[in-house]
Amino acid sequence: MRDLWKTYLKDAHAVVWVLDAVRWATDAEVVDGACTAYRDSILSTLFTFVGDAAERGQPLVIVVSKVDALGPDVKASHGFPQDQVHARGVLEHVRSTIQKRCASFVKENAQRGLPEPQIVFVCASAVTGEGIADAMRNVYSLAQR
Repeated sequence: MRDLWKTYLKDAHAVVWVLDAVRWATDAEVVDGACTAYRDSILSTLFTFVGDAAERGQPLVIVVSKVDALGPDVKASHGFPQDQVHARGVLEHVRSTIQKRCASFVKENAQRGLPEPQIVFVCASAVTGEGIADAMRNVYSLAQR
């Protein structure tokens, strides 16, 4: 599936990246050729195309999904405070983690003259509908630029 991304991404007006809030908070185990933890897998996959998207001027909307499933029964992983296992806490952790990685990425690729990627972060729940309209407004607004 990932091999198809490059075919479609070059013509996109914006990129929507959806990640699972519960899996992020718990840093769930994954079966990925390069990574075994959810956060590492997300970051390595995301940053395989961030530079190309930035070069094309494509904004990125990161949707932190399944925020309705966060709560006291979700046990946070090492490095994630248990008292932050709620929508705003996970969103801020995702934002902080990706922005730090983005700053490193831009610094590492300074010789290529890449513009800094435009990234917007939103929370959403398909179950409750929370944040869906906001996410779509962001996609529409950014794609119009």
